[in-house]
Amino acid sequence: MDNEEIVKINELTFRFKLKSQAIVTLEKIFGKNIFEAFRDLSFTNIQTILYECLINKDELGIDKNEMMDLLLTKYSLLEIPDGLMTDIAVKSGLLKQEEVNDAEQSLKNA
Repeated sequence: MDNEEIVKINELTFRFKLKSQAIVTLEKIFGKNIFEAFRDLSFTNIQTILYECLINKDELGIDKNEMMDLLLTKYSLLEIPDGLMTDIAVKSGLLKQEEVNDAEQSLKNA
């Protein structure tokens, strides 16, 4: 499970991973490649991406609205893309941690 992002809120454990089938589904939903989908981060897009990454949604028995309400008790809406979603992308192998670090450093130097 070291390639999953685990988030615990109250008694619930959320397990996130961006699997290949989730990427295909998201690209079909958004009509663009996964990297472009991650750049257009409206609330609805964040919700859709996270729900497709939630690998234990059946076990939790929650819908995407409940998931977001719970996540927003732990994270602000601004923290989710730069924190949680980035961590999911790194642990899933979509990005390398060095790439994230380099991008963050570039932003600091700009």
